[in-house]
Amino acid sequence: MALQSGMRARLLDRAGRPAAPTTTVADRIPAGWRLALLAAGAAVLLARGWARIAHPTLWAEDGQVFLAAAYQHPLQSVLEPYRGYLHVLPRLLASLAGPLPLTWLPTAYALGAVGTVLAIDAVAMSDRMRWLLPRRWQPPLAFALLVLLPAAEEPYANLANLIFHAGLALLLLAFCEDPGRRGARWAELAALAVLGLSGPFALLVLPAFAARWWRLRSGQSARALAVVAAAGVLQWAILLTTPRADTPHLAAADLPRFVGRNVVGTWLFGDRWAPPWTVANTAAVLVWLAAFAVVTWRWAALGPLLSVLAAIGGALLAWGFFLVHPYSGQRHVLVPLAMIAVLLVAGLADRADRADRAGWAGRVGWAGRVGWRRVLAAGCLLAGLGGIVRDAAIRPVPFRPIGPLADCLSAGQPRCSVQVNPPGARWRVTLEPRR
Repeated sequence: MALQSGMRARLLDRAGRPAAPTTTVADRIPAGWRLALLAAGAAVLLARGWARIAHPTLWAEDGQVFLAAAYQHPLQSVLEPYRGYLHVLPRLLASLAGPLPLTWLPTAYALGAVGTVLAIDAVAMSDRMRWLLPRRWQPPLAFALLVLLPAAEEPYANLANLIFHAGLALLLLAFCEDPGRRGARWAELAALAVLGLSGPFALLVLPAFAARWWRLRSGQSARALAVVAAAGVLQWAILLTTPRADTPHLAAADLPRFVGRNVVGTWLFGDRWAPPWTVANTAAVLVWLAAFAVVTWRWAALGPLLSVLAAIGGALLAWGFFLVHPYSGQRHVLVPLAMIAVLLVAGLADRADRADRAGWAGRVGWAGRVGWRRVLAAGCLLAGLGGIVRDAAIRPVPFRPIGPLADCLSAGQPRCSVQVNPPGARWRVTLEPRR
């Protein structure tokens, strides 16, 4: 409670109003460096799965649902529910690409998805997150880790899985300070509406926006909370009226498997390796979880964020997202892995460590000088390098061109269809001539 009161005092001035931002010009990342980092991030994202960019092919809902709907009625399709909720962001990108020739759409979808992911990851470098990442080197490090997250094959370069990146974007914006300009404030509310109406994450991240309002007590934070809450209520109202028949029933006992094997196991070992679940692997996961809990929970500003992360993991589990295999389930660990990266980078500059120097940590040499929670945060990050390295390269998928579909429509056929990815699935894009 004392730590929380101290944090609250730093955030409010003597009159009880939100304190002015503490970021100075000297603390900010220079514009030139920011552009260079964005360019490097774009290069890394493209290089990880270049084969999918050079030989683009439609993925699942990208063809069967989003392209097909945007081809016939681009405006109406943006607000069309699918599998129990709205997908505004991917449908909006599909509609914007609609005027392009049909054979260009796989490339447009792939580049649009990669560009959207880059923009979301770049939020970590915003000056509005400097209360959480105060050192100049922390935002670039967090951005780099988001770009290099493991288990990225399934959600890479397709519109269908942008709803999970939308969940990440919501959390990053919940960790931000309020925008300074009026236009930026309106733009943020519009972005929150689009993101909240793109998948089931709005209500799941609502505690993070409540924490933002509690930190800032500003009109903008209250409006942001209201927009996300409204989007979440609408999404879940649609879901309750159109239940997902394929969602399995899971017991609460599956939660340790989701967190331990799927989230932490992927961070430590990489999804592609999929090691046998031995006693040694279990011990490594438990040690890592204990260190992560200490790094985050003991810092007053990060305790609520850890609670949000745990809530998201439990909610995803309840939806049936508990098995991670190539092309099936990786998307469901994206948000927890991203939050692990951001929270650990934040823990590298834990200001509360200064108070430990008078205690036992001050008597253990270098750990006391550096800060023992910083040491734990660095160890948790370094342990994740194995998963990052193993999953760095994103494997190509079979090339299934859309040219035959365009040729069929040009020939005046009443109904045309081609198969799309993922491998082994019966996904097809079927079109009829535009009315």
